[in-house]
Amino acid sequence: MKTIFTMLAICSMFSAVAQPGNPDKKMGGEHNPKAKAMYIAYMTEQLNLDEQTAEAFWPIQHQMHKDIREIHDQQKGNALALEEAILNVKKKYKDRLVKVLGEERTNLYFIKDHEFRQRMVDRLQKRRMQKKRGPDPMRGDMNRP
Repeated sequence: MKTIFTMLAICSMFSAVAQPGNPDKKMGGEHNPKAKAMYIAYMTEQLNLDEQTAEAFWPIQHQMHKDIREIHDQQKGNALALEEAILNVKKKYKDRLVKVLGEERTNLYFIKDHEFRQRMVDRLQKRRMQKKRGPDPMRGDMNRP
């Protein structure tokens, strides 16, 4: 019950981000509210965030990813400079995260954040490949676009 309340509070806290016309709504392209909700639920569970910790954690996490999105916009075409700049942002926010989560959960956050994003990329690539191939009659995909 506490986790559900925390997730609802967090979602309402970020609802302004997904509003049309808000420049923060981008997260590697158009922001997907469903993906963001999945991310919040996943990270809340993986980090075992209680309500108080979540209220302190999510604003820091949101600002860090906002800074990373800005770097992506600025460092187009220079992969090494992009990776270095992102690493510097993560280092900058690590101390703030440690104060809220502790050292162990901060390290776990960076691991789980990477895992989640990689899973989303994998799912997107899989969907794109399925669209290119068309429906698979053996799987019952005939009615899917």
